[in-house]
Amino acid sequence: MKKVLSIVLLLLLTVNVFAQPQQKKLSHDEKMAWWREAKFGMFIHWGPYCLYGGVYNGFNQRRGGAEWIMNRCKIPVREYRAKASTFNPTKFDAEEMVLTAKNTGMKYIIFTTKHHDGFAMFKSKASNFNIVDYTPFKRDIVDELAKACRKHGLKLGFYYSQTQDWCNPGGGTIRKEMREGWVGHSAPHLQRSRTKDYRRAGKISAGHH
Repeated sequence: MKKVLSIVLLLLLTVNVFAQPQQKKLSHDEKMAWWREAKFGMFIHWGPYCLYGGVYNGFNQRRGGAEWIMNRCKIPVREYRAKASTFNPTKFDAEEMVLTAKNTGMKYIIFTTKHHDGFAMFKSKASNFNIVDYTPFKRDIVDELAKACRKHGLKLGFYYSQTQDWCNPGGGTIRKEMREGWVGHSAPHLQRSRTKDYRRAGKISAGHH
């Protein structure tokens, strides 16, 4: 009896699968049509790197965006993680951010959920180096932003750095010369000593500051 029921169930599942309408495979142009029509949107790079304001130990970052300061200025992993633990954007308001975009005619927002520094702007199970578990803010910014976009009809896309990760074990690092970050008589010495810190990054437990 069990064998008969199993066969009947299998047949029903098979019929159901083949009865499903086949989705049309979209071309690249078809996939991109909405974006080309939208034209105007907002790309947000934001994270604990903003705490430096482009300046590290009195030296201005000479090249690249704010999100590259750890790499460009050779900030030690432990030091950067300690700084990130103070990130507390209490004035963040997802509703205000989304409405600002919508009211200026934007059709979408792209948000950096995790840049190369490895800090996640959402609650992550992969590492506690995230805004919920590692900072006094304790809120999931990506979740709040997603809900606000859904409420006000804006499309939302995510930027996520997969290969490069300067603070979590196993992440890659593209080394940059010290001259790209800041200059000074001690730069060659720091160049040698701080690249050692990057090599050690993969050995540091995600639970350490």
